[in-house]
Amino acid sequence: MRPQSQGNKQRVVPRLEEKLEVLDCLQDGMSICAVAHKFGRNESSIVAASTPTTAKVPRYVQDEAMGKAHEALNLWLEDMTLQRIPIDALLIYPACCGLQ
Repeated sequence: MRPQSQGNKQRVVPRLEEKLEVLDCLQDGMSICAVAHKFGRNESSIVAASTPTTAKVPRYVQDEAMGKAHEALNLWLEDMTLQRIPIDALLIYPACCGLQ
């Protein structure tokens, strides 16, 4: 059992003005750590406030052959997972070399 604390910490929701100030500071070149210290927040809160909700992870493929090799490796890994075959680096490396 956890001991009961005297008072639960209230969740502090930043105001829109504060979020805009955070974005302005980041745009002016302040580091995330400096902005977090200035506003008395955790760094993760600053990162969450500054990341757009529609952000996607970019996928960089250098050439068409590399893209095809990447797709083939993903397909091979999916097949190995469906067959419940354990996968480790010693198994993946020869498969990668064989794709090129």
